[in-house]
Amino acid sequence: MRRLCALFLTILFAAGPCLFAQQAPEPQAAPAATPPAASVKYTPDGKPILADSTPVRMRTRRNLSSADCKVNDQIDFEVLDPVVLDGLTVIPQGGIAMGKVTESEHKKSMGRAGKLNIVIESVKMTNGEKAALRAEKDTKGGGHVGAMTGAIVATSIVFFPAAPLFLFVHGKDITIPSGTEITAYVNGDTVFSPPGQAPEQALAPIAPPPPPKTISVGQTKDEVIAIFGQPQKVVKLPTKEMLYYPDMKVTLVEAKVTDVQ
Repeated sequence: MRRLCALFLTILFAAGPCLFAQQAPEPQAAPAATPPAASVKYTPDGKPILADSTPVRMRTRRNLSSADCKVNDQIDFEVLDPVVLDGLTVIPQGGIAMGKVTESEHKKSMGRAGKLNIVIESVKMTNGEKAALRAEKDTKGGGHVGAMTGAIVATSIVFFPAAPLFLFVHGKDITIPSGTEITAYVNGDTVFSPPGQAPEQALAPIAPPPPPKTISVGQTKDEVIAIFGQPQKVVKLPTKEMLYYPDMKVTLVEAKVTDVQ
């Protein structure tokens, strides 16, 4: 009997931690904090401003390699996330950012690596206008270079601290595959005019109507002709002269106006 009790207690103590572990409540993960929405600035006439340093996440749309890229080749990127200001989409998901190749060297002999230098210049907004881009979030410098080390290792892309945005690749014709993700930043505050709202143009002032042509008694024949032009017909009598216009007859005596009909 003692042996049975001892065996029972031994099993109980051995199983106890497992039983307690199964009954212990699992810790609940704290909900992720939602970052506060950045306040949107507006121009005095009510147009939203795409703020400087706004991030724009994008990816390459085709393979890029120093083996086939040439200087001044146009390179396009696809925007991955829309940029929205107070419910108004400024940069659409799937939009296009443009850049070009500024340096390209094929790999050389003796193991010397190739080079590929690409600058991303701008991204197209929903109103058809372009917003300039740059490589850094903070143009005043700081720890941004070290923070980007992981992205450099993962994608073989080195970001130089210059604007707008430089991609520099060393290697034996290293290819940047289609779909490689990068983040650029809006370079300077950009006023966004919503689609369909053309910039207001000041109306040209309306010129006042010319003063009416008038004739008065006592004017000379030359003054009448200066105002109304040459008459259609002139009738000369011994004591007077009559000038005929389309809707008017001017009578002159001694070369001065005496009557207008």
